[in-house]
Amino acid sequence: MRSLTEELKKRLDKIKLLALDLDGTTLTEDKKIIPEVSEAIAKAKHAGYHISFLTGRMFAAAAPFANALELDIPIVSLNGTVIAESRTGKILYEKTLSHHCVRDILTVFDGAPVHKFIYEGDNIRHKANDPEILKYLELWAVNINEVKEFDLESYRKIYQILLVGETNILDKIAGNLNGETKCDITTFGFPSPRYPLNFLEIKSTGDSKGKGLKFLREYYELSQDQVLAVGDYLNDYELFNEAGLSIAVANATDGLKERADLITDRTNEEGAVAEVIDMLLDNGNQKSVMNKSGI
Repeated sequence: MRSLTEELKKRLDKIKLLALDLDGTTLTEDKKIIPEVSEAIAKAKHAGYHISFLTGRMFAAAAPFANALELDIPIVSLNGTVIAESRTGKILYEKTLSHHCVRDILTVFDGAPVHKFIYEGDNIRHKANDPEILKYLELWAVNINEVKEFDLESYRKIYQILLVGETNILDKIAGNLNGETKCDITTFGFPSPRYPLNFLEIKSTGDSKGKGLKFLREYYELSQDQVLAVGDYLNDYELFNEAGLSIAVANATDGLKERADLITDRTNEEGAVAEVIDMLLDNGNQKSVMNKSGI
């Protein structure tokens, strides 16, 4: 990371909350947290910093990482659609799709050559029958259940729909959804950062990691300049926009690096989050956040 200016040091001195993305940032490619990162997070916790994970993962696939680190924290999951306490699973915020809207949405692309996944509570329902796609989903999701038909009436909570397919087909579906359904939804299309797959996320309008971070700020009673966000991918743009200070890891997309205030020297594989925390603690001379003057 480049040398810190006095202005950046002052901004770092205000930080109280670390908003960390998981995949590609805190986790390695094999979905683990290396010891150096675990130790750094423990130091930050001991120093009094709040730490939260903000992720595109479903809650059930994110909470085990917080619990392994002994963090009792709210987790922003599904890119802002669900926020829940890591240990208890108590939901602090959620936004669901109505059953009639889901029926309308499914009708729009009925017969299209795409794989459909419905996020229902802590489960993913699908009819994909594609081993490669399912193998990929298992890297960042749990409770993936194949069904013959989507039995919507039996689904208690539907958080979002995920489509996997060719980009041009997904783009056409997104355009049709915006024109043919009256449901209050938003679509987010993106390529996999690591595999030759393309996705289209369909959920209620307004939810994002940025909105999730705003919720956390209010939860912790913090101002924007007291938040540091760390991320690597497209869904971290709005996260960065809501943070007072943003850091992209070395393996982040070029666009996110351009948006970031700082870029780490290390990748997620090399402990980028540990680099961020070490910088943060050094800047504060490893004093407890709660003891810093003026905070």
